[in-house]
Amino acid sequence: MKQYLLALAVTCLSGCSNGLQITPLVRADLQDIGFAEPALNRSVDALLGKNTPSSSGSGPPVSSAGPSGPSESDTLDTTKFEIRDMHDLSLGAMVRQNFDFGGSVALRLLAGRGRTEIYLPEGADILVDPITITAKTRFFEAAVVLEQKMHLPYFLEDRVSVLIEAGHRRTKSKVALRSALIARDDTGTDDQPFVGAGLRFELGPRRKTVVDVGLRQIEEEISTARLGIERRF
Repeated sequence: MKQYLLALAVTCLSGCSNGLQITPLVRADLQDIGFAEPALNRSVDALLGKNTPSSSGSGPPVSSAGPSGPSESDTLDTTKFEIRDMHDLSLGAMVRQNFDFGGSVALRLLAGRGRTEIYLPEGADILVDPITITAKTRFFEAAVVLEQKMHLPYFLEDRVSVLIEAGHRRTKSKVALRSALIARDDTGTDDQPFVGAGLRFELGPRRKTVVDVGLRQIEEEISTARLGIERRF
C-alpha cells in the first residue's frame, strides 16, 4: 500500500509540473502514544531487566542508550497507565498538485518536537511504587497524502476532504523514568513507517487553517488516533 501511494504521488507530481504549489506550514497534533510507545516500552523493560541491560536505584539518574526498535515484551500493554500529555509541534512544507475533479496529491515534509507523559499508578511488574515516564522526542516525517473533496451542501461545500496517507517517521527519544526510589534516563532512535486515513476540514475565508482527524497504523502493530490543526502560508 505504501509503495503504491508513493509511486502514484511521484507519477502525478512529475507528470503535472504545471500548477504545482509549494506551501510552508506549521502543525500542532494531539495523538495517542503510538510514536513514543517503543521508547516508553524500552525504558520500562530495561528497568525490569527484560531484553536490555537495566540499572535502577536511588541517587543520580542512570543514563542508557537502549537498542532501537520496539521492545519484544511490551510491558506497557499489560500495565495500567494514564496518559497525562501527548502532543507534537512541527514546521514543514508540502508540494501539492490539485486536479479539476476535486482531488489532490501532496508530498509533505515535517520536522518537529513532541512530548508524551504517562503515569503508572500501580507501578510495573514487581515495582509497586507509582511511576511517571516522560518521553521528549525530535522527529522528521515524510508522507504522501491523497485528498478527495466531498461535495456537501451549504457552508461545508468543498471544505471537507477524505484523505489517505503513507509515510515514514524517524524519531529520537529521551525518556525519563521516575518513582520514589528510581531515576532512570534512556535515549533511542526509531524508524516508523505508517499509513493512515481520515477527514480534513478547511476553515476561514481563505481556507488557510486546516483541521484533520483520523487513524494511523504504525509499523503494522500500533493503531493510534490523531487530531491535528495546521496553518498554511
